[in-house]
Order: sequence, then C-alpha cells, then structure tokens
Amino acid sequence: MNFTIFKRLIALPLNTSVDAVSSVIAYHVQKDGDSSFPSYDTISKGCGVARKTISRVVKTLERVGVLTRTYRASVLDGKESNLYRFTFEGIRFNRRGGLSNADYAKLKLKISRARDSVIDEMKKASKANKS
Repeated sequence: MNFTIFKRLIALPLNTSVDAVSSVIAYHVQKDGDSSFPSYDTISKGCGVARKTISRVVKTLERVGVLTRTYRASVLDGKESNLYRFTFEGIRFNRRGGLSNADYAKLKLKISRARDSVIDEMKKASKANKS
C-alpha cells in the first residue's frame, strides 16, 4: 500500500463510487510503487459496486489524468487483467498534498464533465448493442 497515493486521492473531489473504486485499486499498489492489477471481481468485492460502475469510474479517472489503464493478457495461461497506474497527470498538489480552492473547483468540474461524457458513451454503446 502506498500512502502517498491515498493522500492524493483524499484531496480530490471524488464522489462515493469513484472514491471507493480508486481506494480499492490504490490498496493493491505495492509500498513503493504506483501501479496495481486487481481484477474487476476483486474491486467489486472490495467496495461493493457493480462491474458497470467500475468500468465507468475507471474511464472517468483515465480522462481526468488520475490513472492509466493498460490491458494485459498472458500468453502462457490465457489470463487477462488491467494494469492500473496512478499518474495524477496535470493535477497540481501543494506541499502538504492538497489542492488550492481554485484547483479543487476546476478538477471537480473536469471530473463531472468526464463522468457525464463516459455515461453518454456507455448509453450509446448499449443502444448500439441492442440493435
């Protein structure tokens, strides 16, 4: 577990499901690292949200620069997983690990817009699959 990542996540304007999913992913990060690879089932068990919610949250966090996701498949055993790396790209933290009021407000709006965009895309994909 990397406490620097937790400290940064706490400073972000995240809603309950985003906070829960990001915390479970962060929990699986090694002590001195910035990445982890918990399965959707592990994340779901850790925070009690559905796979669809996890997918929406991960896409939202990717769009705002909090984390990156890399798909991985093993040639040897055929297992698949995602590698999550916390980047906090473009987010300016102060010396104490927090955000200024202005940066907090900007990031809150950015997260809200990203979430709405992801939801719209997921609805369109769902409609296209039903057709």
